[in-house]
Amino acid sequence: MERIFYYLMGEDAPTIASWMAEMDRTGQLTLPPAELLRLQEEFGSRRVDDVAMCAALRKAFETHGYLADPHTAVAMAAAWDIYGEEPPAAAGRAPPVVVLATASPCKFQASVTAAIGASGWAAYAAGAAFPEAPRAL
Repeated sequence: MERIFYYLMGEDAPTIASWMAEMDRTGQLTLPPAELLRLQEEFGSRRVDDVAMCAALRKAFETHGYLADPHTAVAMAAAWDIYGEEPPAAAGRAPPVVVLATASPCKFQASVTAAIGASGWAAYAAGAAFPEAPRAL
């Protein structure tokens, strides 16, 4: 967040240093209204619970053949919630949306299995997309 605040405030390092000190001291930061508005104009957010994360993970796997980790599934759920099912460019809307994978689903076998079922995990583990290193374990 510090880098985002830095650019948001026009590279005003002393102000950002005071904000970071406040956050370190209190564990929270309340932005001045004008800066909060500028931040909200640039960034959006969504809350994604476990049910929605599992649904997004399952949807990506069943629809696109892509097995995501839970963190990436949260991002996909948020993107689908904001922009809908079709990619924005295909629907004539901008800007395009990019979701970057953050981890391997192998690190989260229990959560992924809860989302796609034991048979889905078994099919993934037996398939070519399963990484060699975890297969050796």
